[in-house]
Amino acid sequence: MELGEKELARIIRSYPGDFALYRVEDGALRTLYASSGLPGYSGMESDEYSELVRDDARAIILKADLPHVAEGVRRATEEGLQELDDTYRVLHRTRGFVWVHARTRVIGSQNGCPVLLKLNINLLRDIE
Repeated sequence: MELGEKELARIIRSYPGDFALYRVEDGALRTLYASSGLPGYSGMESDEYSELVRDDARAIILKADLPHVAEGVRRATEEGLQELDDTYRVLHRTRGFVWVHARTRVIGSQNGCPVLLKLNINLLRDIE
């Protein structure tokens, strides 16, 4: 399903909690939407977080975890997985990094590129 602005707005209104929407384009994760709580996971202010993930949300992911995340995105988009459970590290302003867990779904496409919904994002406090 091709997702236009109306469809994206409906999705944004309907999902509670912390989530993000990304368009997978040339390997990059282009941020279409990030809920207001996401910057807190990385100890950042909203504008600082937005600037970091504006062009490619992979910038928030620890470099060592990028191959793992890329493989998950590939499996979701190319193999058509209904849902992908994933755990990886994101940069944190004062701690260096934190572990997060998220579920990822392919929910449609935009301009011929897959659109991912990353939801049920949780900070894993018991992993240091």
